[in-house]
Order: sequence, then structure tokens, then C-alpha cells
Amino acid sequence: MNLFSVVVCIVLLINPALLRGRWEIVSFSGYDKLISSTRNQALEPDEYLKMVDNYNLYMDSTYY
Repeated sequence: MNLFSVVVCIVLLINPALLRGRWEIVSFSGYDKLISSTRNQALEPDEYLKMVDNYNLYMDSTYY
């Protein structure tokens, strides 16, 4: 057990980023429903792509 503790300490000293966790949102049901709604399906293709791009930007930038 003592050797295990030493190994863990050495690994954390080498790469302290392993100690910090990062949670990423993979899906959000509200936006999924918004994108698949009939009102948004009826948008012009450019407007629909703009909305999907905003959704992807939101999902890529949201972390806990």
C-alpha cells in the first residue's frame, strides 16, 4: 500500500492535470427537442445550419 501511494504521488507530481476532473456535457434534451421540432425543421436551410452551429458551439464550450 505504501508503494502504491508513492507511485500515485509521483504520477501527480509529473502531471498535476490528472488531479483536476473535467465533465463535458454530451447532450442536452432541451436543445435536442428544439432542433428536432417541426418549427425549426421548416426553417430555411441557412438558418437551420446557423442554429445547429450555435448548438454545437454551446455543447463544445460547456464544461463542469
